Amino acid sequence: MGLSVEVVPAVRYLALVYKFFSENNKRLIRNSYKFNTCLIENEFSTIVLIEESGVRLKFWSLLSTITARDMNKNIILLAIAGLVSSLGWSIYYTVSRPYYSDFLGLSYSSILVIASSEWMPGLTSFIWGYLGDKIGHKRVLMLGFLSFTLSLIGYINPVFIPIVVGLASLGWAAVWPIILASISRISPTGRVGRSYSMFAIGTSSGWGLGGVVGGILDTILGVRVVLVVAGLLIGLAYASTIIILRSTNFTYENISIRLLVKKYLLLLAISSIVLTISIDYAFNLISVKLFYELNEDVVLYGLFLTTIPAILGALFRPLAGIIVDKIGGLKTVVLASILYTIIYITASVSKGLLLGIIWIIPIYPFYDTGLVKLASEVSKDYERGTVMGLINASNSVAGSLMFVLGPLTDVLGYTYSMWLSACIALATLTPLAILNRFLKHSNSS
Repeated sequence: MGLSVEVVPAVRYLALVYKFFSENNKRLIRNSYKFNTCLIENEFSTIVLIEESGVRLKFWSLLSTITARDMNKNIILLAIAGLVSSLGWSIYYTVSRPYYSDFLGLSYSSILVIASSEWMPGLTSFIWGYLGDKIGHKRVLMLGFLSFTLSLIGYINPVFIPIVVGLASLGWAAVWPIILASISRISPTGRVGRSYSMFAIGTSSGWGLGGVVGGILDTILGVRVVLVVAGLLIGLAYASTIIILRSTNFTYENISIRLLVKKYLLLLAISSIVLTISIDYAFNLISVKLFYELNEDVVLYGLFLTTIPAILGALFRPLAGIIVDKIGGLKTVVLASILYTIIYITASVSKGLLLGIIWIIPIYPFYDTGLVKLASEVSKDYERGTVMGLINASNSVAGSLMFVLGPLTDVLGYTYSMWLSACIALATLTPLAILNRFLKHSNSS
């Protein structure tokens, strides 16, 4: 029997895992028309698919340690929905900028207004998360239908584009904290990191594919039709979450809005804002510097800036889930802050291909998985929507502060700006240390 090792695409991987766990409630060998499928649980947690043709396709999930406990059907379906929505948003961002600037001939200031309408709704995420905890997640998920409006962009007066984009982004701002809260609540005890990593494999893969798919569809269908496709993908993905989560029976309590000003949540939000500022700032700096360091090779630049990081991010997600569940969310975020500091200092003096290699080191999967885990650790089940919404809003706050650092970069230059980014990342340790002390005091009392 011939042996070959295959890297299974994310969509097929998720589909196969879903097929297995939906048809095998027990770890038994099941014969089907195409496969004899079995799950072998050992120290490598290997999934083996044996085809009737005699070719054995083996792929290792040593990093993911997937078991039936982790593979809740809803989490797998949410991961597929996350892949589709991220694919849609990635396609939108790939084709929209050339459409706005070249096709419509909009000014730079007009494009900035549209960009603001993309991230501004994220500031309201904590409101939708809070309402989800108060009146029920499924009602808030209905706002995801707003994202269908993105399909109209190619056929409306440019004056109305910021409004339409804002509505679509509002759908994301409402749905995203509810999805994260649901994943946290349906995850097996102590395995939030693994469950979120499964979901993030889908979103990372979708984002990585979008750049390529968007470009191909643009050449075949034209930019206006591609924007319709992007809106449909996002809207359908968000609408599907209502169906996916229809069978969940979460308990809701009449929580107070004063929950948002609790000390531990404020410290969590500050930590998220500070480190995200550092990440976004460094990304903007390196994305410009890297282009010239790679001799303005557009293909190589695209590979190192988005494609390779997306692939590595998806591959390292399972490992991130294991580590986060092992050491906890707080320690993981602390570790990510220190690693980012080291990376930024190193990147400040690196040149050529070395800068690209440093850039693709996958730290972010550990950071955001740790943050979701930490949010789950410091909140009760019925508060998860509020807390996840607060994190989402914190990320939007960080993005909105980039314009403040722009003029400063012109004065400092690349090297010192990267040092500033490293200092901001290191500063995250202060609110995290206070949060750690607060949690220890709360647990002891």
